[in-house]
Amino acid sequence: MASVNGRTASTYRGGAACPSCKSTATASRGECLDCGAVWGDEFVCPFCEKHTRPVADALVKAACPSCHEPRIDPRLPKTAYDTLVGKRRTYRRWHARALVYVPLACAPLAIFAAGFAFYLRASAKLAHRNELAERMVDLHGPRLGDSLPEPEVVFVLSLLVFGTLGLLTYLTVALTLRASVSREASRLASTVEGRAGIGSA
Repeated sequence: MASVNGRTASTYRGGAACPSCKSTATASRGECLDCGAVWGDEFVCPFCEKHTRPVADALVKAACPSCHEPRIDPRLPKTAYDTLVGKRRTYRRWHARALVYVPLACAPLAIFAAGFAFYLRASAKLAHRNELAERMVDLHGPRLGDSLPEPEVVFVLSLLVFGTLGLLTYLTVALTLRASVSREASRLASTVEGRAGIGSA
């Protein structure tokens, strides 16, 4: 039996030429083995309804190259992807918002910490002006205001601390959401494989 590109001639649609390159080396499911064009029902994306060949995706296993929605198996209807699409949108939404909200949250907290340090230093300097504060300094050594860090130092350290905490929070939530998306994609893939196994039995 003749073969083309490693496939036997029995897998080709007799007489059906590729609409793009006009080659007759076409598979029965509607794909051209010469130029790679696709037109069969198996290649219709349930979301954008375009004829495209699914591409590998690290998050959802396979996706449409046109609309980037999941394309795990052509036998799955659009409604089967509802949970997966919802989880992936939640993951993307968190990723996009965290890039904005984490810095915006860190800056006010650092400013507040620096302002509080400035308040403590100012209060200490005002307090030891009276006679009681001067006596306590004589008895206990350096004045309180001299031992407190500068507000600028507090601001920088606060940015580092709150920035690190914000980054850790973002990574924890992002990894959790990503794992949830991957589990749902794996569940859909295993469901399809299970049905295919039952059908071939």
